[in-house]
Amino acid sequence: VSCWGSSSNNEETLMYNQTTPPSDLFIDLSLGDFHSCGLHDDGSSSCWGDDFFGQSSPPDVYFLEIAAGAIHTCGIDDLNQLHCWGDNQYGQSIPPAGTFTNISSGRHHSCALDAAGEIHCWGDNQYGQSTPPTGIFTNISSGDTHTCALDILGAPTCWGFNGYGQASPPSGTFIEIQSGNNYSCA
Repeated sequence: VSCWGSSSNNEETLMYNQTTPPSDLFIDLSLGDFHSCGLHDDGSSSCWGDDFFGQSSPPDVYFLEIAAGAIHTCGIDDLNQLHCWGDNQYGQSIPPAGTFTNISSGRHHSCALDAAGEIHCWGDNQYGQSTPPTGIFTNISSGDTHTCALDILGAPTCWGFNGYGQASPPSGTFIEIQSGNNYSCA
């Protein structure tokens, strides 16, 4: 893994070393505000960078997927159970029980798809980003304060803050969706 860019906070006053990963091999990566996490091929994980809230200290379990939020991180373990760690100011580190297939973390919220394809969200809900629609979905992605998902036909739907149009997807069918801070792509 190679990382580049700033390794400090926005004011350049604190060094977090999020651009200095361990010299391990990873099969998947997820980047938060000032920390990063990676999955090894055996399901173990490593995180680096800011750990003030414990967001870079994953539990000792094997993960299928990992998702770094701003200052929290969540993952789906090898039994398809959710684990979250780090900041919990908005309840973002207390995931629901159940079996899950896909997870995504935003600024202070996370959303996951359960085994039936239904969406579960928790954490900050100031803009409705943790109040998902009903239905069956195949892919989910949490942005800063919004979330988007694809239904079983590939149609996108988004909810939460829409000040830049990031929660107003176009019509059409897609195979993947991603949400950034104030934008989304499918």
